[in-house]
Amino acid sequence: MDLPTGHLKRLNGNSRSCNVGLRKATQKNPGVYILWWHGKVVYVGQSKNCDQRIEEHQHKQTKKFDYFQVFCIPNERKRLTLETELINYLRPI
Repeated sequence: MDLPTGHLKRLNGNSRSCNVGLRKATQKNPGVYILWWHGKVVYVGQSKNCDQRIEEHQHKQTKKFDYFQVFCIPNERKRLTLETELINYLRPI
């Protein structure tokens, strides 16, 4: 499933994606992240430290995922807005 075009324009290319285990693409910056499992969105979240938060999901196995995307967004209000919009658009399982 693709993200809505409006989101991609607003993010201005400040995004990273990665298969689980490849930490190079994660962000220690604030942002919004999407967790995927076999091509389906299982979770959309936001954090002040996406690297740490995704690692927590992976180690605690709170959500099973094999791929993730991170969108670096420093502004907390914009993060919360985008998180809500993505949850409504992507409808995580």
